[in-house]
Amino acid sequence: MREILFRGKRVNNGEWIQGSLVMTDDNYNEPFSRKKIKQKYQICNYVAGDWSLGGWSFDDVIPESIGQFTGLTDKNGKKIFEGDICSGYKCQYVISFKNGCFMWGNDLLGFEIQSEYDVNGGWLVESTIDQTCIEVIGNIYDNPKLLK
Repeated sequence: MREILFRGKRVNNGEWIQGSLVMTDDNYNEPFSRKKIKQKYQICNYVAGDWSLGGWSFDDVIPESIGQFTGLTDKNGKKIFEGDICSGYKCQYVISFKNGCFMWGNDLLGFEIQSEYDVNGGWLVESTIDQTCIEVIGNIYDNPKLLK
């Protein structure tokens, strides 16, 4: 069974955080409120505290930065997330989620993938990639210069 994990950039300080994705609203239990309800995105994770008094942390994250863990790691053991830019096979590729599966391709690098069988991309599963060749070199949020 694969690990279900998300990451996102915190709204307050831009730090990356990993955990479970929680989508809520800002209604605050006010059923007759006339304010427009705004969607809220949070990453929930367990934070250990002093004297074994830990607790759950809910951190607001930037919606555009949210990416899911693919279940795979690169050659250095780093987890590969949606939105990561990977180097391998003498090219750079962006990891995305399309047509119900994780894909690797360079469509975000300025090239359009014609199909899932195109040499510029394919399904991201263990049987189709050699994890000893792939390395995460950044992501589309922190390293936009790598997209050019």
